[in-house]
Order: sequence, then structure tokens, then C-alpha cells
Amino acid sequence: MQKYREIVVDYEQITGIYQREDLFLGVDLCFHSVLKFNFQNRPVIKGWVETLVIGDTRTGKTATVTNLINHFRLGEIITGENVSFAGLVGGIQQLADRRAVQWGKIPLADRRLIVIDEVSGLNIEDIGRMSGIRSSGIAEITKIQTERTLARTRQIWLSNPRRPQPMSAHSYGVLAVKDLIGRPEDIARFDVIVTCASRDVAENIYNKPHVRKKIKYTSSICRNLILWAWSRKPSDVVISSETEKLILKYATMQGEKYSSGIPIVEPAEQRIKLAKLSVAAAARFFSTDDSGEKIIVKPEHIVFVYQYLEKIYSNPSFRYDEWSERQLGKKKLGDIEAVNLLIENRYVIPLLESELLNITDVEHIVGNRPLANSIISTLRLEGCLQKTGPSVYKKTPAFIDYLRDRTRGMTDKEMKINTQDVPF
Repeated sequence: MQKYREIVVDYEQITGIYQREDLFLGVDLCFHSVLKFNFQNRPVIKGWVETLVIGDTRTGKTATVTNLINHFRLGEIITGENVSFAGLVGGIQQLADRRAVQWGKIPLADRRLIVIDEVSGLNIEDIGRMSGIRSSGIAEITKIQTERTLARTRQIWLSNPRRPQPMSAHSYGVLAVKDLIGRPEDIARFDVIVTCASRDVAENIYNKPHVRKKIKYTSSICRNLILWAWSRKPSDVVISSETEKLILKYATMQGEKYSSGIPIVEPAEQRIKLAKLSVAAAARFFSTDDSGEKIIVKPEHIVFVYQYLEKIYSNPSFRYDEWSERQLGKKKLGDIEAVNLLIENRYVIPLLESELLNITDVEHIVGNRPLANSIISTLRLEGCLQKTGPSVYKKTPAFIDYLRDRTRGMTDKEMKINTQDVPF
């Protein structure tokens, strides 16, 4: 939308960071998300948005968010390196002769927004322990008894890659997300993931003189709009049937296009993410009725969100689209005739029963090392094997299906092959 370009001009003035529109919008959608709304005649209990920004050092991640927090006069920023799981979620504190629950930063910011900077300072185990609070919006501490409190907190996570290397060192930037966050279910909880690489912005832009101009969207205007979004009830969010159809259409398209191997897009949940972001976009643009009470979510808002996600997923520093294309390609074998020529019936059962393979395993199956090398080389080329470690491979789903199909055409005699010499 052209209107957002006007907002970006203001944000560049406020932050001193230029050509980071993707970052601005990822932050904006989180700030303007609502707590709850109804979609497809069902309540979406977790309507608030979680954004992850991962990128190289000195790319403006922290400066952008800090300056916007100051401009909005809303939100709190904490550093992951200096806070523990107990500091984020809560723990038990000894007070004189008794113990008491002390809630962490996330539940204390219920209904508001918190920024966790330097997430790479958190270990993956602690990120995994936060799974419950992120999915339910309820913080829970269990010792002798269980204590619970609400934690419906909008979250923006900022981080450099966990490994000390730039985004450009990754064949696909999306792999840096996996290294940073860990478990698929913890990655899936983010609604927006933005990457920032040093190469995204030309050097002359970094050194551009900062010329102060008049700001159209003042601190009071921005703050009041965010507070308006935060105060909307589920009955205040109106999603037209046309908008709903578009959300489902785009969710289906993205579910088919992107791999859930790293579940930034998860087919079963993508419609909810798109709905949440569309509501946030409508709130950001103050799409309302004559009363000023409703958030009217229009088709243009889902189109805006869809185009934004497609843009960030294909960013050269992210390449989620290219990685997905490669992963989804593994669901199909290449030259099946070449595979048929190599895989004799007597090899099928041992290969099917093997979870992992190395050259020695294959040699035990086929009888000699040169043939084993040839088989592994061909199977990798034709999309049958995927490398998981030094000289260790696992079968792709397509190859597993192929082997199962081969067993259906085998005789009882062939099925009873003696595999006692095979070490698995």
C-alpha cells in the first residue's frame, strides 16, 4: 500500500535506519495485533503476533526497535544474554520463612509488548521451555503446587545468528533460524520472521547524512492508534466473507509452496497466521467504521500481508522459497529407471529397514565397496538419500515410498531374503 510508504519515511526519520521496510513492517504488525478475534465462526484465542528478526550485527535491528519503542512510548526491551528462563517466565523466590512465586517479564507484560534482544544468549533448552507460555498465553510454574497467570504478551525477538558467521555464509538463511531457535514447534510459533543482512543495504546508504524532516505520524498519533488496537474486543473485529475466502486461498497457496521441514509455513495453521496479520494490518491502517470502534479487515489487507510474506520469504538473506523448493523436490525421485537398474530385489528389504546408512552398511548389503559407492552416488543424485552427517545418509520420503512399492511387487521368496549379516 502506498500509505505504508509514507509511514516508512517517518520511521526512517525516527530511527535513522534506511531501506529496512521489511523490518519496520515486521515490528509494526506485532505492535498493532489484537488479543483475540473470531475467524470462520470460531474464536482465535491467540490473536497477538510474535515476530523474530534475525540478522548480521550492525544492521539496525536493535536501534530500529528501541527508537520505535521510544516514539510509541509503549513496550519494553530486555536482553536475552542477561536474563534467565526464570527472569522471562517466573520462578520461586525465598522470602524469609516462606516461598513465593515471582513472575517474569513476559507475564508481567500481559496484554502489552516486550522485546527480547540478543536471543542467541538464550540456550535452546530455555527457548523450548517457553513453548507453553508462547502457545497458550498462560505462564505456569509447578513446584509443590501449580501457579498460573495470564501472559498474552506480544513479543519481538531480535538476534544475530547463533553461529558467529554472517547470514551470507549460510546457503539458505532460513537455516540460521533453525540453528537459533531449535525445535520445529518453537519456530512455528512465530508469525513473522525477518532477516537482515549487511548486504541488503548499499554502503552509501549506511553513510547517508541524516536530514531531519517534519514527522507526519507523531508520537501521540502512533501511541493512540496502538492503544486503540490493543483495546479491541473480539466482537470489534470484522472479517468479510470475501476477505476470509482470500485468506484461505493464500494459505493454501503458501502451504503448497513452502516446506514445513522448517515450519515457518505450516499448512494446517497458515490460515490463522494470515488472519492474525491481516487484522493487525487493518488496525495499522485504522480501517474502521463510522463509530471508530470496529476493525474492518478488507481484501486489500490480506493482499498486503500476503505480498509482504512472499517478499521476506524470498529475500536473498532468507531464501525460504528456494530452500522449500529443494525440500519439496525430494518428495519426487529423479531418474527412476536408473534407480531400478541399481536396486535389485534382494536389496529392497535391508534398505527399507535401515534408518540411517553409510558406505559400510551399503557394502554389507551389496557385497563390494565399488558397487556400494556407485549406489550411494546414484541414490543421492536421484533424490533418494539426504546427507545427515559425515558419510551418513537418511532415506528421503520419496525413496521410502519407492521401496515400499517395490515390496508389493516382490514374491514371498524374495521377501524372505536372509538379512542376518546386515548390521541393522
